[in-house]
This record gives sequence, C-alpha cells and structure tokens, in this order.
Amino acid sequence: MHFRLEVEGDWPPASVESLWAVDQADGTVRLDNIPWFVRGVACGDIVATEKK
Repeated sequence: MHFRLEVEGDWPPASVESLWAVDQADGTVRLDNIPWFVRGVACGDIVATEKK
C-alpha cells in the first residue's frame, strides 16, 4: 500500500511511504507493518484502497 506524503522543507525525507498490506478481498487491506512517516494509521488497521 502506498501513501503519498506532504514534504515540508526536508521532512519527511520521502514523498511516498510503502506499507505491507494483506488484501481483505472486499476493497480493503489490513496494514501489516509499522509506518515511519504516515500519520493516522497503525499496523493492523483496515483501510480502503483506491487504484491509481
């Protein structure tokens, strides 16, 4: 699962963070690792997906 990040100045040091995710077969995934930069989500959260 990829999350776009807003970079302000030089933080965070990346514009995208990739998290492991397990497909729940209903348009959602369960996040399967701890994010370093993404705010508002945690390992184990179920999130909706959107193809780009």
